[in-house]
Amino acid sequence: MNARTIPVVAILHEDLMTHETMRYAVRQELDRSWTVFDVFTGQPAKPSTWALVDLSQGQAGMYCIIVNAKDTNRRHGITQG
Repeated sequence: MNARTIPVVAILHEDLMTHETMRYAVRQELDRSWTVFDVFTGQPAKPSTWALVDLSQGQAGMYCIIVNAKDTNRRHGITQG
């Protein structure tokens, strides 16, 4: 955790809750914006060319669900059509 962060607030979608650890969660930053981050590294999630930072709470929750679903599918060998 760095000086810009506060303790973690995780949002997990009910359908994705399993016995597996979800790789991504959300946290509110000191500037009141929200970040989707990797729970193993603490770094902002970067599913493409941009990091999931400076989001609203709703955006962060939505993106967190998406990146966790993609990660779960990747771990289970499920490909998107």
